Amino acid sequence: MQSGKLGIMPDRGDGGCIHLDDNNGCSIYETRPMICRVDESYEAVRGIKESMSFKEWVVLNTKSCHDLIDKEGLDPKYKVDLDEYEG
Repeated sequence: MQSGKLGIMPDRGDGGCIHLDDNNGCSIYETRPMICRVDESYEAVRGIKESMSFKEWVVLNTKSCHDLIDKEGLDPKYKVDLDEYEG
């Protein structure tokens, strides 16, 4: 296992996390690291609830992830569809 381009996730060789399954889902969801736990980080970041809703937090985190995917030239298949959140 090698570290990803960003050095924060185990890379399976194509830029994707080794824990992604064939449907782009997390195979270690129940034990995933904190960086992947958007819900828990929303609870942990002091003062965030006063400045944005959980929905806004999820969209912000997802867009940040998309920016990293673009910046690192990774396959766009790793992007999550935001239509259900932004609609």
